Amino acid sequence: MRLSLRRRGTRILILAALGSLCVPNLHAWYDKIHTLVTIEAVQLLQRTDQTRLAPFYKEIVEPRFLKKLGLGAWAEDHHPPVRGNERSFRHYYDPDAAAGKKGCPFYYHFYVWGPIENAQVTKPVSGWYDGARDWALDDVKTGNILNWAGAISAYDYTDDSKEVAYFRLGHVGHLLADMSESDHALNIPHPGSGKIIPDTLEEVLGEPILRRIDANLSYIPFLATALKYKLSLDYAIIKYLFIGKGPEDKWIGYEGLIENSLDFGAVQEYFREDDLTAGGMGYLRKPQIGNPPKPMIAGKEVVRYATPEEFFDELARLTKRATAQAGLTAALGCADLEGFMDNPLLPSLKPLHEPVYIIPTIRMTDKEELDRYYTLAREVLTKAVEYNAGLFEQFLDIVNPPPYVRSISIVQGSKGRYIRELSDVTVDREIESANRFYPSEQESYSVVTRREWDPPDEAEFVSGKPADVAIAFGPVSGVSPKQMDPNSVVVKIGGQVVSGRLVNGNTWEGNFVPELPEGVSEKSLAVEITAKDISDHFPRPGLPEMGYELDAEPESPAKATFRPPYDWDRYDPGPDKNQAIKVKREEEEREEEAAVEEEPDEEPEPQEPSRPASTPAPIPFLIWVDKCGTGPGGRIHVGSQSEFEGKLRCCDEWLFGMSQDYVAKQQIGGPYETIEEAVQAGCGMISEAGYRNVPGWGSVPYAKMGGVTYLLDDHLAGACIKEQVP
Repeated sequence: MRLSLRRRGTRILILAALGSLCVPNLHAWYDKIHTLVTIEAVQLLQRTDQTRLAPFYKEIVEPRFLKKLGLGAWAEDHHPPVRGNERSFRHYYDPDAAAGKKGCPFYYHFYVWGPIENAQVTKPVSGWYDGARDWALDDVKTGNILNWAGAISAYDYTDDSKEVAYFRLGHVGHLLADMSESDHALNIPHPGSGKIIPDTLEEVLGEPILRRIDANLSYIPFLATALKYKLSLDYAIIKYLFIGKGPEDKWIGYEGLIENSLDFGAVQEYFREDDLTAGGMGYLRKPQIGNPPKPMIAGKEVVRYATPEEFFDELARLTKRATAQAGLTAALGCADLEGFMDNPLLPSLKPLHEPVYIIPTIRMTDKEELDRYYTLAREVLTKAVEYNAGLFEQFLDIVNPPPYVRSISIVQGSKGRYIRELSDVTVDREIESANRFYPSEQESYSVVTRREWDPPDEAEFVSGKPADVAIAFGPVSGVSPKQMDPNSVVVKIGGQVVSGRLVNGNTWEGNFVPELPEGVSEKSLAVEITAKDISDHFPRPGLPEMGYELDAEPESPAKATFRPPYDWDRYDPGPDKNQAIKVKREEEEREEEAAVEEEPDEEPEPQEPSRPASTPAPIPFLIWVDKCGTGPGGRIHVGSQSEFEGKLRCCDEWLFGMSQDYVAKQQIGGPYETIEEAVQAGCGMISEAGYRNVPGWGSVPYAKMGGVTYLLDDHLAGACIKEQVP
């Protein structure tokens, strides 16, 4: 009995040591492919986005964020370890496996990876590692923050917080792409999938490995000797098989075939060379081999599901079906060393039930065989792109913050003014050193904890005089300001609807005349702003608007929680009622000015009679049509003669496009002594007037004159149109 146990123990140790040669390659698709899938997914999302009236997802395409996303997709295969194990053990997931066995099973030969590769290996209590889906989504169960929950938690209003979020989202994209690799969807580790024989024969079985055995396992003398004997036999047998073969006659694993078919130049800009060793960069820069189909994996349609879990389940199942339909079996392009050798001289490993798929089997001279693997890879990787695009879209919908008013300006010429702006107050959030590894990773990032209104720059308004209003909405991220729905913005001051328009998707401009009720000399007029943004938000139960509406209390920044159902924290949807202006009658202002004039102490000396001062010439007012281009219509305008004679380029007027030509002006009425007479005459010239909702501009005043439709300026709109702005 004691002898039998010793022999069994010897075989375990031999198998363990053999496994150590290949465990570092437990990951699925390699670096270039993972990066390409990520970039193609973003490009598919961008192509889809461009079909909308206003793009929703411009932020993720910004170079600083896209590069972080690509870096995260690459980094998931490497560091840092979590809970005593390397990350790649958690890159497997079979949604149809029994509960508790949906991830990679633990094999005893994993243990020797530690001393040989300085890696962390610990046997899970259950004997099975967390599946890729849990590893990607569940921070509590797995202890992993470089995942979905970690990305949502990091995402905030600052650019550096978004960089951290996109880096973590890249890790999630990597794990979802792993579900398009058949072995990973079937929980089959395959260390030989990235190898090429005989090119990597020395790496797998040659002198470098023997030296590492002597350096790390010499404290177990019989193990080191037996293992080196076994590897030398394997090496000799495989070497013999290639005697007399041509330089093109090679065997390659499935993942190695696909990875080496991609030129590094296609993804080089998404790698940071200071994050890689010289050997790592040398590997990435290896010449392209094979003749893969082009374009290899460009996605066609964004795939959408209600939950992130469904993306993992359905892509894994799709991959298993596609593999079976292709007539291929896992491990793809790899043979178990025991079965491949079938040599009675070698120690038997079968009683241990621990296969080691280390021998690549795809012959690079067999075009038909290569095409079978290329066809499968193109199908499943295209789906990986489409699924990743959908998952990225869902992430952006979840974290997309609600809009808020970030500044307001109301100016009444040299009289009244009210100018106020909201400022962010930030704190730094440290990233634990255990979750940092690469030089390019940040040690901390800033988050917005609150906002504060700057003290208002204000002066009292007078009634009866026009004032200009400008409202800017937030948040603004890099070159991607929050885009508002032009038909949703309604501004009221003192209950009066203010006529205006959205001028660039993010700023609303209008004008109004403050009025006071009869008998009231001074009053505070409340400003009420209602608006919605135009981008998508993740559906949340119990919140019909889900994040579209203005945040009525922007001083406390709204943020999505990072676990389902991703509720809002500190979000108060509704009109912004945080501002008010003071208005008084102009006559009283004149009386006050007169009252402060001092009475003269002495009677003035009599002055010689002078000629009466000449009465200033009256300012003539005109009615004209502004026009750019040769088509009918234009805008009916009333104003002073000096305004009529002034020059204005078409590009400086919001409704006339980007032409550098000057606005053509055709006088159709006047001169009149007062603006009121001009407005009254203008209203008499038109046959119909009202408001129309114009996509991109909101409610626009119009009128018909002589059977032609024109726009109206604000003076005419206020006097000629009796209905309120819709």
